[in-house]
Amino acid sequence: MKKKKLMVGCLILAAVCCLGAAFLLGRGKKQIKPDITGMKDITINVGDELPNLTAGIEMTESVTGVSVDASAVNKEKPGKYQIIYYYEDEGGNQFKKTVTCTVKAPMEEALETEAAVSTETVIVPGKE
Repeated sequence: MKKKKLMVGCLILAAVCCLGAAFLLGRGKKQIKPDITGMKDITINVGDELPNLTAGIEMTESVTGVSVDASAVNKEKPGKYQIIYYYEDEGGNQFKKTVTCTVKAPMEEALETEAAVSTETVIVPGKE
């Protein structure tokens, strides 16, 4: 009976020691939050191609993959559109960040519009 109690006590002590060691070893491991940086809002003119959307992107070591969805951008119509960056960590958890793509009208149209709006007649007294 004494041997049985002693064995159970030793098993419990060994289990506690193993759990304690695992806890202490795990504490030394720094958990890094998955994140990506370096994405910026962009501006293009109607008809222009999008720049390389992954250039300049940096990610923490826990990020395992990044994909970009720019399918909402209509390069032929002026407006503001979302570009979505999807990324994943080692555990398969998924995250996303968005930036804005502004598509501007061509310069010629903008200049013609500005000229049409700012046309005015100046009448100088005595000079008709």
